[in-house]
Amino acid sequence: MNYKSKRISELDYMRGFALLGIILTNIITLYKFPTANNLDQVKYLQFIDFFVEDKFFTIFSFLFGVGFYIFIRNLKQKDLNSNFVFLRRLAILAVFGLLHQLLQPGEALLLYAIFGLILIPCFYLNKYIT
Repeated sequence: MNYKSKRISELDYMRGFALLGIILTNIITLYKFPTANNLDQVKYLQFIDFFVEDKFFTIFSFLFGVGFYIFIRNLKQKDLNSNFVFLRRLAILAVFGLLHQLLQPGEALLLYAIFGLILIPCFYLNKYIT
């Protein structure tokens, strides 16, 4: 089978946008600004958390799922062992996640690796639901 891989640049743009948003909203945490001490500051931080930060994480998580589907589909078209390759990729992500936990507790890479395990059976669900 002659299959040529092509990246979907729009997904890369959206992924970059989401990552930029996550970085910008995490500046408060990274630089350890003083705790909000009045009601206006608390409401502002709640606004940022709900309307900004949570949205970027949602976009990035959705793109993780889309990327997973495209990755597995492409591996299957190339007649490769998609589950093994994806599990290897998740293991590498988990190692980076564990190392990143040492630098910044509460990061999401390890969580993405764990949830990636759940996605493998989900890839095959569409065969049984009709």
